[in-house]
Amino acid sequence: MVADSVLVVGGGIVGLATALGLARRGRPVTVVERAPGPDTTSHDHGYNWPVLPGLAGLGVLDDAVSAGTVVTEWRCTVLATGERIRFDYGVLADVVPHAFCLNLPHDRMARLLVDRLERHSGAEVLWGTEVTGLEQDGAGVTVSVRGPDGDAPLRAAWVVGADGARSVVRRGLGLGLAGTTWAERLVAADVRLDLAALGHTPRHYVLDQDGGAITSLFDAPDGWRVVMAENRGLPVEGAQERLVAGLTRVLPDAGPLPVGPVGGSRIHERAVERMRAGRVLLAGDAAHLTNPTAGLGMTAGLLDAFSLAEALSEVAEGGRSDDALDDYSGTRLHAFWDDVVPPSSEAKSLVFPSTVEGARLDAALGVLREASADPLVQREFLLRLGGAPASPVSA
Repeated sequence: MVADSVLVVGGGIVGLATALGLARRGRPVTVVERAPGPDTTSHDHGYNWPVLPGLAGLGVLDDAVSAGTVVTEWRCTVLATGERIRFDYGVLADVVPHAFCLNLPHDRMARLLVDRLERHSGAEVLWGTEVTGLEQDGAGVTVSVRGPDGDAPLRAAWVVGADGARSVVRRGLGLGLAGTTWAERLVAADVRLDLAALGHTPRHYVLDQDGGAITSLFDAPDGWRVVMAENRGLPVEGAQERLVAGLTRVLPDAGPLPVGPVGGSRIHERAVERMRAGRVLLAGDAAHLTNPTAGLGMTAGLLDAFSLAEALSEVAEGGRSDDALDDYSGTRLHAFWDDVVPPSSEAKSLVFPSTVEGARLDAALGVLREASADPLVQREFLLRLGGAPASPVSA
């Protein structure tokens, strides 16, 4: 075992960002990922303003901006009336380093992170390698893995579980996810349409008392991801037909809808009771789950990554005791429940209501109109919707 080495389980965005943050600080780090290579899908493509300073600290922001779509505003369309309510991220310019958001497909961001990580001699990624168990002692953690060459143990001083909602690491620690699960599931697909011609911005909500939709531009000029909700008790069979019918209702002027493969997912507001167990730490969806309506799952996960890379490095360098890792756990869980869950839940209820009366939607629209009309109120509204303080930690 290399002294102070870190093994990151999970080669998604959060795991790769954690590993890159450690490598840039001189820490030896290995990433293990059971997939044969970086994810090739477009999901999870939204990066909110709180994570942009951290991406800059990792050295990937400029390339990400060049490869993606800069989002300068967020717009809501009221289906019944055609009213459009606009929010300008520019009102944040005097309080945050980057007053915009970014849309970039998951696979492109993953490739940027891997390319940067591979420049560090002390870093490696083991693709096609699955964790089958772990044991820790006072000096480190032994992780059992199954890779292309068979079963083998890996040893590290610290392990980070960033292996998603079905985390093997979390389950190995005996930790559950406490909280609630929504009655709906989200269904999503990619479409090739000119929704910009219909007035849709790269991040757009369609609001309706019978259920709305999210449209977001992930691959300019015409690659859009569309998301709707349905009762999770419905059979998976027929999901594509139901999505097309729903989109025909909320996008009546779009014409034929060339919908790609449909994916569905249950949605939650859940978290572990602690993100540290000895020498094993959790980050991202392995530690907490929120519904994706406001895009705050990625925000929370990346802020975990930035904080954890900093804390682990300081502990390894002897600058702080390992109490810093308890602080990481407490601070990030507090932020999840206080800064992420409330705006995520409110956004879900706005766009994908379980049961909505016209008066409830009218009241919500009144709040949106009031917030958008005054730049100062709009700024506070967008700060709260960001899911993080105005001065997030840098990588």
